[in-house]
Amino acid sequence: MNLKKHALAVMLSATLPGLVMAEETISGFDGFVSAGYGRNSMKADGSSSVTENIGDLRFSGAYTSPSGFGGQIDNVYTKQKLVSQLNVGITDFAGHIYFRNTDFLIGVIGQRRTFDFSVSTGDASADLSADASLDLIISDRTFLGLEGQAYFGDLTIAAQGGQQKLTSAVSKASTGSNPSGSFANVQARYFLDENWRLDGTYSYGKVDFVDSAIKSNGIGLATEYRFSDSPFSVFARYDYLDSSANSTSFKNNRAMLGVKFNFGKESLKQRDRSGASLNPVPADNSIMAIANGFSG
Repeated sequence: MNLKKHALAVMLSATLPGLVMAEETISGFDGFVSAGYGRNSMKADGSSSVTENIGDLRFSGAYTSPSGFGGQIDNVYTKQKLVSQLNVGITDFAGHIYFRNTDFLIGVIGQRRTFDFSVSTGDASADLSADASLDLIISDRTFLGLEGQAYFGDLTIAAQGGQQKLTSAVSKASTGSNPSGSFANVQARYFLDENWRLDGTYSYGKVDFVDSAIKSNGIGLATEYRFSDSPFSVFARYDYLDSSANSTSFKNNRAMLGVKFNFGKESLKQRDRSGASLNPVPADNSIMAIANGFSG
């Protein structure tokens, strides 16, 4: 009997630390603040390309309980110039509820996007938010969807998809309802080491109107490196987006550089597996703002 008790005690002493370690791995607070700046080139069929500045600020914070259930919030502000004297500010608030363990994450996302449109002439600036001619471009949006992640050694596969609905006064007045559509994103993340990450993304978006639809397809490449024993990391990303509406296509090429201040998890890979690893649906399309490629 004493031999059996001793054997049981040995087994528990070997197993419990592993269980505790797994629990500590997925639980806790994590987050970051980032700032990015770059150039965005836009071209419509039959016209010359226009290249302007673009910048964004982002805060993301997450908490995962020892049980694996958790939540994350994101706030992103994007400021860009579309053409000379025409500016747009895009504000996104997103919330995620999820369950995760050391093998996968599954959850839901809800997000609200609002716009601030303005045109500057000399020192004057006029608010265009109420301009009906721009209503379909700057319509506020609501996103609802599912998301998930799966972990395979140094590789993570993330996916996100659902429905989006526009708030369009012009469309509702003429049809009695607001336009709606769908979005989908897939991302592969590969870790060269604990603090060096490479990303590849594909995105799809569609919004249906009365007699037409706006569709977008995008691809992106990104990398992030976190300095050893430092809360700071740097990133670079490139996005290409092809959108079409009524047989007219719009092409975007965007390149950005940025810096992050990280808190919580001690490495980029730890964040990916147990921290603020989810993304909001970003507004990568400077013209229609319907694209859905991952960011950050």
